[in-house]
Amino acid sequence: MQQTKDGGYKRIMQGVVIARVLKRPKLPKSSALMVGDSYVWDYLAAKKVGIDGLLMDTIYLNKSARQVKRKIKNIDEVLRYI
Repeated sequence: MQQTKDGGYKRIMQGVVIARVLKRPKLPKSSALMVGDSYVWDYLAAKKVGIDGLLMDTIYLNKSARQVKRKIKNIDEVLRYI
């Protein structure tokens, strides 16, 4: 990540790692599912590169994340989506 003048970090890496993973085994986007607990870094990053995402429903979700319909409470619920 690149540091900004105010000491923060740019979100330039959002989705980059996911895109790299998809390229390695030649995994089609339609066969991928991102499961994470961060609305920005997991769920939105997956959407940005064109794959489905599931968001872990935690007490730490911001207002935007609460509107996501594809949320799970525990990892066992992933089976409903594959």
